[in-house]
Amino acid sequence: MKKILMSIGVLAILCVGVVACGNDDKQEDSQKKISLTVENEDLQTDSSKTATIKGKTEPFADIQVEGRFTSGDEKKNTQADKEGNFSQTVDWQTNYKVVAEKDGVKSNTVTVKVTHPQ
Repeated sequence: MKKILMSIGVLAILCVGVVACGNDDKQEDSQKKISLTVENEDLQTDSSKTATIKGKTEPFADIQVEGRFTSGDEKKNTQADKEGNFSQTVDWQTNYKVVAEKDGVKSNTVTVKVTHPQ
């Protein structure tokens, strides 16, 4: 009887250990990133001294473009459409950092260099 109770106790401890250690899915989820691509990472402004950053990400993701704008803003926000396409007009010669976020999960940051033609 002692052996049976001892075996049940050991099995119970092993089961608890496996359950506690076996849930790596949550760790992997926190490391996931959503996709973000831009059409061109080197842009030139047009005759109106503006350029448009265009790209693709997850449908309805929030897009943040960080840089310098003539309005004095340092960030502009937009949202991807139902196909994941987005665009944001920029009006300064600088590097812009673009990041997408959806449901608390962010993309990698993409840097877009904008210059004025000579």
